[in-house]
Amino acid sequence: MIIPSRLLRLSLGVSVCVAATSVAAQAIAPETAASSATEAGAQQQDPAPIASFEQWLADFRQRALAAGIEPSTLDNAFAGVTPDPSVQALNQQQPEFTRYLWEYLDAHVTPSAIQEGQQLLISQHALFQKLQQQYGVDP
Repeated sequence: MIIPSRLLRLSLGVSVCVAATSVAAQAIAPETAASSATEAGAQQQDPAPIASFEQWLADFRQRALAAGIEPSTLDNAFAGVTPDPSVQALNQQQPEFTRYLWEYLDAHVTPSAIQEGQQLLISQHALFQKLQQQYGVDP
Protein backbone atom coordinates (compact mmCIF):
# COMPACT_ATOMS: atom_id res chain seq x y z
CA MET A 1 0.00 0.00 0.00
CA ILE A 2 1.33 3.43 -0.94
CA ILE A 3 1.26 6.22 1.61
CA PRO A 4 -0.19 9.37 -0.02
CA SER A 5 3.04 11.30 0.56
CA ARG A 6 4.98 8.61 -1.29
CA LEU A 7 2.58 8.84 -4.20
CA LEU A 8 2.98 12.60 -4.23
CA ARG A 9 6.76 12.31 -4.12
CA LEU A 10 6.61 9.72 -6.89
CA SER A 11 4.54 11.97 -9.15
CA LEU A 12 6.66 15.02 -8.35
CA GLY A 13 9.78 13.01 -9.02
CA VAL A 14 8.45 11.96 -12.39
CA SER A 15 7.59 15.54 -13.32
CA VAL A 16 10.91 16.94 -12.22
CA CYS A 17 12.95 14.22 -13.88
CA VAL A 18 11.08 14.49 -17.18
CA ALA A 19 11.52 18.27 -17.11
CA ALA A 20 15.20 17.93 -16.17
CA THR A 21 15.76 15.41 -18.95
CA SER A 22 14.18 17.78 -21.43
CA VAL A 23 16.18 20.79 -20.23
CA ALA A 24 19.43 18.82 -20.12
CA ALA A 25 18.90 17.45 -23.61
CA GLN A 26 18.38 20.94 -24.97
CA ALA A 27 21.34 22.38 -23.06
CA ILE A 28 23.73 19.63 -24.15
CA ALA A 29 22.94 19.66 -27.84
CA PRO A 30 20.90 22.67 -28.98
CA GLU A 31 22.50 22.57 -32.43
CA THR A 32 21.40 18.95 -32.81
CA ALA A 33 17.83 19.90 -31.95
CA ALA A 34 17.92 22.79 -34.42
CA SER A 35 19.31 20.67 -37.24
CA SER A 36 16.78 17.91 -36.54
CA ALA A 37 13.97 20.42 -36.72
CA THR A 38 15.13 21.66 -40.12
CA GLU A 39 15.30 18.23 -41.71
CA ALA A 40 12.08 18.26 -43.71
CA GLY A 41 10.11 15.14 -42.93
CA ALA A 42 13.20 13.04 -42.20
CA GLN A 43 11.71 11.71 -38.99
CA GLN A 44 8.45 12.20 -37.16
CA GLN A 45 10.17 12.10 -33.79
CA ASP A 46 13.77 12.00 -32.62
CA PRO A 47 14.37 8.62 -30.93
CA ALA A 48 16.90 10.10 -28.45
CA PRO A 49 14.28 11.47 -26.01
CA ILE A 50 12.62 8.06 -25.87
CA ALA A 51 15.94 6.36 -25.15
CA SER A 52 16.73 8.86 -22.39
CA PHE A 53 13.21 8.45 -20.99
CA GLU A 54 13.62 4.67 -20.95
CA GLN A 55 16.93 5.04 -19.11
CA TRP A 56 15.38 7.49 -16.65
CA LEU A 57 12.44 5.12 -16.09
CA ALA A 58 14.76 2.18 -15.37
CA ASP A 59 16.79 4.28 -12.92
CA PHE A 60 13.65 5.67 -11.29
CA ARG A 61 12.22 2.17 -10.89
CA GLN A 62 15.35 1.05 -9.05
CA ARG A 63 15.16 4.02 -6.67
CA ALA A 64 11.43 3.54 -6.09
CA LEU A 65 11.86 -0.16 -5.34
CA ALA A 66 14.69 0.67 -2.94
CA ALA A 67 12.36 3.16 -1.22
CA GLY A 68 9.82 0.39 -0.62
CA ILE A 69 7.35 1.00 -3.42
CA GLU A 70 5.79 -2.25 -4.60
CA PRO A 71 6.69 -3.47 -8.12
CA SER A 72 2.99 -3.86 -8.95
CA THR A 73 2.41 -0.21 -8.03
CA LEU A 74 5.15 0.89 -10.41
CA ASP A 75 3.85 -1.44 -13.12
CA ASN A 76 0.35 0.04 -12.79
CA ALA A 77 1.58 3.63 -12.56
CA PHE A 78 3.78 3.45 -15.64
CA ALA A 79 1.80 1.07 -17.86
CA GLY A 80 1.70 2.63 -21.32
CA VAL A 81 3.54 5.80 -20.23
CA THR A 82 5.63 7.35 -22.99
CA PRO A 83 7.26 10.77 -23.38
CA ASP A 84 4.95 13.42 -24.80
CA PRO A 85 6.90 15.81 -27.06
CA SER A 86 4.19 18.47 -26.76
CA VAL A 87 4.66 18.54 -22.97
CA GLN A 88 8.41 18.86 -23.42
CA ALA A 89 7.88 21.76 -25.84
CA LEU A 90 5.46 23.49 -23.47
CA ASN A 91 7.89 22.97 -20.61
CA GLN A 92 10.49 25.01 -22.50
CA GLN A 93 8.04 27.91 -22.79
CA GLN A 94 7.20 28.30 -19.09
CA PRO A 95 7.57 31.93 -18.02
CA GLU A 96 9.79 30.88 -15.13
CA PHE A 97 12.38 29.81 -17.70
CA THR A 98 11.84 32.30 -20.53
CA ARG A 99 12.16 35.54 -18.55
CA TYR A 100 14.73 36.90 -16.19
CA LEU A 101 14.04 35.91 -12.61
CA TRP A 102 13.42 39.46 -11.42
CA GLU A 103 10.86 40.06 -14.20
CA TYR A 104 8.98 36.93 -13.15
CA LEU A 105 9.14 37.85 -9.46
CA ASP A 106 8.01 41.43 -10.11
CA ALA A 107 4.95 40.11 -11.93
CA HIS A 108 4.06 37.32 -9.48
CA VAL A 109 5.34 38.28 -6.02
CA THR A 110 3.06 41.22 -5.38
CA PRO A 111 2.26 42.86 -2.03
CA SER A 112 -1.26 41.39 -2.19
CA ALA A 113 0.14 37.88 -2.82
CA ILE A 114 2.50 38.26 0.15
CA GLN A 115 -0.34 39.50 2.36
CA GLU A 116 -2.58 36.62 1.28
CA GLY A 117 0.20 34.14 2.02
CA GLN A 118 0.74 35.61 5.47
CA GLN A 119 -2.99 35.42 6.22
CA LEU A 120 -3.13 31.79 5.07
CA LEU A 121 -0.13 30.94 7.23
CA ILE A 122 -2.01 32.29 10.26
CA SER A 123 -5.42 30.82 9.39
CA GLN A 124 -3.99 27.38 8.58
CA HIS A 125 -1.55 27.28 11.50
CA ALA A 126 -3.03 24.10 13.02
CA LEU A 127 -2.81 22.26 9.69
CA PHE A 128 0.78 23.34 9.16
CA GLN A 129 1.72 22.21 12.68
CA LYS A 130 0.16 18.80 12.01
CA LEU A 131 2.02 18.49 8.70
CA GLN A 132 5.25 19.51 10.38
CA GLN A 133 4.84 16.83 13.04
CA GLN A 134 3.75 14.17 10.56
CA TYR A 135 6.23 14.81 7.73
CA GLY A 136 9.01 16.87 9.31
CA VAL A 137 8.59 19.86 7.00
CA ASP A 138 8.65 23.48 8.08
CA PRO A 139 5.54 25.59 7.49
